[in-house]
Amino acid sequence: MKAVGALLAGGRSRRMGRDKALLPVADGTLLDYMVARLRALPLAEVVVCRDAPGCLADPVPGLGPLGALHGLSLHYAGRTLLVVPVDMPLLGATALERLLAGTEAEPRHYAEHPLPLRLTLTPATISAIAARAAPDTRDRSLAGLLRELGATDLPLPVDIGEFANLNHPDDWARLRVLLARR
Repeated sequence: MKAVGALLAGGRSRRMGRDKALLPVADGTLLDYMVARLRALPLAEVVVCRDAPGCLADPVPGLGPLGALHGLSLHYAGRTLLVVPVDMPLLGATALERLLAGTEAEPRHYAEHPLPLRLTLTPATISAIAARAAPDTRDRSLAGLLRELGATDLPLPVDIGEFANLNHPDDWARLRVLLARR
């Protein structure tokens, strides 16, 4: 069964000062651009994790990527996900397809980058996500979850520039020029 593409687009964008997902790209938004990138991959479907109509809202707001994974685990148990953040617009299809390769269930991501990520929602994975989403949990980091699950770190591709993400207006100014060239 093909994986489900999960686009994380529900962050607060505090450092950017405005909603990153709604930044203008070509004739649309960064959200539109990234959805199109995922739809070009061999995925069963693409779901946008965001508190907006037609999207999958986090069941527990304020947990960051873990909140999105928690919501996904409630709707896609047993499925494999390709989890991609909206703020990495230079990610190439080759890097994402490399995450999808193989049939093993353990999570895969690139060294030093918890996202993008391939994650199969096994009962053990769902339980680990739920435990980290509980109100009394101290470590809600994605890196901590990946360590707990024994995730495989893939070596970074030669062009690590594709892992650049948007956090500040200066990042946007630089990446906007690169996106215009595509």
